[in-house]
Amino acid sequence: MGIFRTMKLGGLFWDGAKLSEPFVQLGQVLADPDRYDEFFDSRNPEVIAMCHLFLDYEKSFSLYFDGDIKSLEERACKFIVMFAAVYCGIRNLDCDASDVRKLAQGYWGSMEEEPSSFRQYNTPNITLVKDGVKYLLADLEDQ
Repeated sequence: MGIFRTMKLGGLFWDGAKLSEPFVQLGQVLADPDRYDEFFDSRNPEVIAMCHLFLDYEKSFSLYFDGDIKSLEERACKFIVMFAAVYCGIRNLDCDASDVRKLAQGYWGSMEEEPSSFRQYNTPNITLVKDGVKYLLADLEDQ
């Protein structure tokens, strides 16, 4: 990886991680839906937008990872940060921005260095989280 690309991605990881707290909370809600009111208002339009954002960026990530569409690298990177944050919440880990950034960078490194391992171990988790977000979104939009 070139130095400028490394710097660019490093900035994306850090900038995204600093804004990751709502996604950690989203993960906590996916793990335990009874905690929804602890973090969000009843039918919070921001949560709906956050779910749409997650799903939209997941599509970009999939196209980048599976189709190697380089123009989607920035969106794929942002998705990995979102996924890392949600995963921290699901696992009920005490994650701050630094922890989310490190986890996201680990996912990214794994994806680039060992795509088959990433696909085997992480793609099923991404699919489970995506399905959980879809379910929550459908529930919120039906209210």
